[in-house]
Amino acid sequence: MTLFKNTNLWVCFGVVSLFFVLFLHPIEDPDIWFHMTIGRAVMEQGAVPAQEFYIFTRLGQPSEFHEWGFGVIYHWVHTLFGNVGIIVFNALLGAFTVFLLFLTVRCRGISFAIALAAAAIAFWLLEFRFVQRPENFLYLAIAGTLLCLEKYRIDLNWRYLIPIPIMGFALSQAHPSVIMLGLVVGTYLTESVFRRGVKQFQAYHLSLVIVSTLLVSLINPYGLEQLILPIKFSMQNDFLQEFTEFLPALSTAYAYRFVIGLLIAVFALILTLPRGRKSLGLAEWLMLIAFSYLAYNHVRDIALLGIALVLPLAVAFSVTVVSDKYRNIIAACLLLVIAVDTMRSHEPDISASPLLAPVLGAEVIARYSQGGNILNFYHLGNYLAWRLGSTHNVIIDGRNFKDNPSLTLHDALLTAKYGWQNSLQRYGIEAVVTPATLPYSGNFIPLAFELIRNPRWVMLSREQSGVVFMRRDKIPDDVAVLSERELWLQAKSELTINLIYYPDSESSQKSMLLVERKLGSL
Repeated sequence: MTLFKNTNLWVCFGVVSLFFVLFLHPIEDPDIWFHMTIGRAVMEQGAVPAQEFYIFTRLGQPSEFHEWGFGVIYHWVHTLFGNVGIIVFNALLGAFTVFLLFLTVRCRGISFAIALAAAAIAFWLLEFRFVQRPENFLYLAIAGTLLCLEKYRIDLNWRYLIPIPIMGFALSQAHPSVIMLGLVVGTYLTESVFRRGVKQFQAYHLSLVIVSTLLVSLINPYGLEQLILPIKFSMQNDFLQEFTEFLPALSTAYAYRFVIGLLIAVFALILTLPRGRKSLGLAEWLMLIAFSYLAYNHVRDIALLGIALVLPLAVAFSVTVVSDKYRNIIAACLLLVIAVDTMRSHEPDISASPLLAPVLGAEVIARYSQGGNILNFYHLGNYLAWRLGSTHNVIIDGRNFKDNPSLTLHDALLTAKYGWQNSLQRYGIEAVVTPATLPYSGNFIPLAFELIRNPRWVMLSREQSGVVFMRRDKIPDDVAVLSERELWLQAKSELTINLIYYPDSESSQKSMLLVERKLGSL
């Protein structure tokens, strides 16, 4: 009898556990390291740093760390539990987000099976973006906001709306996207204004929620800038096209997810529209239209489309599939297909991708260098800044974009443009951390092959993420160094991985032929 009485608790635990396992991705986003570097600085200084403090080309310049709160949280988790803690915490965050969507559907009195099926679809559209990134807190806040709004819509108790401004305040410390919560509440406000039979006081309550949420979000280190940043960012179309995550969904590898999500939305519309106001409210359709448009413009927003689909899809199933037997079959089939697809691309793992973190390289630098500047390949600066702390500065990290002086110098040095030797000396660079070849194209990185033949530099280590060169005068004579053959073996290893992901890359194929010939002669 005890088990029967606690069925709801066990159901909740089961749903969270299911999606927790599916969200167990390895650390796949290198930006997590620079976020934690900033979070650590906030914890140590008791405030958000006002100046750049670890990019040596920008030391002392004004800084903007808009996602500092995310870094603080993940730095704290890492301090207590290491990389495993980060992965587990992120999976819990994802599982709880989907669970809130599941509860939102259940608020409508929709069956467990249908609610689980709708949540599974949302998960499938969310999970590719739910790596260790600050916008995860946005997805969580939107899911929580939807649950509060649905409870309010059903019971008309204003107390259900209280958590929304609180979530807005918390979100503004971790990610500049509180305006999205205003958009979600705004769809319910629009419904309360135009839909017949809605109590007039609902419009006042929802208006107050929007205003209070936006006002409390201004209580952050960047004030109004934090609130309007998404609007300013969205106006820089040419700039946004430089980043894969801001490309139109149909021009990316995730086009099929967007198309399937859109087809599901049309399917829900066809099934529910004839049933009129009894099935779906104006709010759900406004939200679905808004988030579909965002996803069409930016592939990263497919996750928002998944969130907006939950209620329309669940209602469509509930009004057409009457038999519990068929509902259970639909839920089971969807979960099976989604679980297989997820594990095919992301096997459950609790490690960091070795391509993103030069763990061995950082250890070597820490062993032989007490401090100085590091010339690093673009994304490797994230981990190096985190691991080496205040003793070393890097040339660039994931926050540095096109037309940035740091990026210009980075490109000039790694391509070994004329005068590179003098530039290394002028900037006091004691270590170089770089792959031997470029991702995607497979072209060789010229500087690595210049340094291996230069008597002033020695190669000390290699791993999947790249190799480490250090100045000869910094290394004791009895330390073993790696030969030129090791550099070519590194290139072969990188190209092998590259060709797995991009088998049609002609430049990678040409580079591999050259590597094979070179290894045959060494």
